[in-house]
Amino acid sequence: MSSVPAKHVLVVDNDLSTRILLERQISPSMGFRVVFADSGEQALQAIRESRPELIILDFYLPDMAGLELVRTIRRDYALDELPILILSTSSDIDLRVQAFEAGANDVLTKPHQKAELLARLRNLYRMTSMTRELEERSKRLSEELYLARHVQKQLLPRSFNFQGLTTNALYRAHDDVGGDFYDAWEENEEVHLVMGDISGHGTSSAMLMAVCKGLLASFAHSPHPLEERLTRMNSILYETMDSGGLDMYVTMVYACVSPTRQYVHLISAGHAPTYIVAKDRTEVITATCPALAILPSIECKGVTRKLLPGNTLLLLTDGLLELRRNGEMFGEGHMLKSLNKESPPGVLICSLVHAALNFSGGVVNDDVAVLAVQRSDFRHAKKTSPQNQEVRGDVGDVVVCGLPPNRDF
Repeated sequence: MSSVPAKHVLVVDNDLSTRILLERQISPSMGFRVVFADSGEQALQAIRESRPELIILDFYLPDMAGLELVRTIRRDYALDELPILILSTSSDIDLRVQAFEAGANDVLTKPHQKAELLARLRNLYRMTSMTRELEERSKRLSEELYLARHVQKQLLPRSFNFQGLTTNALYRAHDDVGGDFYDAWEENEEVHLVMGDISGHGTSSAMLMAVCKGLLASFAHSPHPLEERLTRMNSILYETMDSGGLDMYVTMVYACVSPTRQYVHLISAGHAPTYIVAKDRTEVITATCPALAILPSIECKGVTRKLLPGNTLLLLTDGLLELRRNGEMFGEGHMLKSLNKESPPGVLICSLVHAALNFSGGVVNDDVAVLAVQRSDFRHAKKTSPQNQEVRGDVGDVVVCGLPPNRDF
C-alpha cells in the first residue's frame, strides 16, 4: 500500500526546547516532515534548498525580526504559495496586525495546544492544496478556451470572392470566445449573407453559435426560400433551448443578393437594423420577425430592396451601437453620421469602428461583428478582387483598421 507523502514543514526558532517540542507535536506520525532553522539566514537557505510547504516562524530571531523575514519571503512567494504561521509569546493585537500586514497567514500565541497547532497547520496546507488545484484547473480551462477560440475563428469565412461584390468583415469577441457570427456563401447564382448575435457572450453563446452555423450549413443549397429556412431554424433552436427554458435566443439577418438583378432580399429576426448605404441616403431596415428560439413557431417575412452599383449593404450586431459614454449610447444617430458612404467596405468599416471607439473612449463591453457588401458594376466586375478580404479584429491583435496598439479593440 502506498503511503501519502508527509507535508514538509520548516520550523524557524533559535530556542532548542521549542524546536524539540514542535518536532514531537508535528512528527511524521502526524503527517508532517520537519526541517529546522535557528536564524533568518538559515531559514532562507532552507527555503531555497528544501522547498517547504509550510513555515512555522518564531516572532523573535537572533539575526533579524520575524516580521522582516516574513517580508523577505513574501517578495518571492505569495500567501497561497508558502503559508507562514507565526508563534508569539505576546497576545497583543497590534503585533498580530503587524504580522498579518507583513504577510503572515496565521498567528498562534505561546504556549499553545498541540491539537490547535495541528488544526491550523492542516488548514493552511489545505488552503495551499486547493489554490494549486484551482490554478491547475484554470490553466486547463485557459488551454481549452484557446482551442475553442481557434475553432471558432475557423468557423468564420476567411475570405470573400463573389462576382460583382466587394466584401469586408470585422469580428471581435468580448471574451475568449463569443456569440456574434457571420457567414457568406454562393448558392444558385446568388450570394447568401448571414449576421447573427447570440444573447450574452462567452462559452455558452459560442456553443449556440456553432449550432446555428451547423443549421445554416444543413439548409444551404436547399430549394426552400429564406422564410422557410428561418422558420424551420426557429423550431429546432426552440427545442434545443429546452423550449425557451434556457433563456437564450438568437437574433439574425439572413440576406440574399443577386449580382445580376441588383436587389437584396432579406429577413431580420429581431436583429439590430440593417442598412443600405447609398451616396445620397441611407435606408434603415428594422426587424421583420421575432428573434429565434423564444417562441415555438414564428412567421418570417422578408423584404426586397434595390442594391444598385456603388450601394453598400451593412450588417452588424449591436456591439458597436450600444457602446456608451456617460450613459449615452453611440446608437444609430452617431453611427449614420460616421459612415463614409462612398468608401469601399473596408474603409467604411474602419471609419465606423474609429468613430464608435472615440465615442466610448476605447471601452468595448460586448462582442462586435460587422459585414459590409458593396455592389460593383457587374458588367465590369471580375471574379477575383484584392479587396475581398477580412479586416480582422480578434482579441490580441495590435493593428485593426489602423488602430494604435493601446486601444481595447
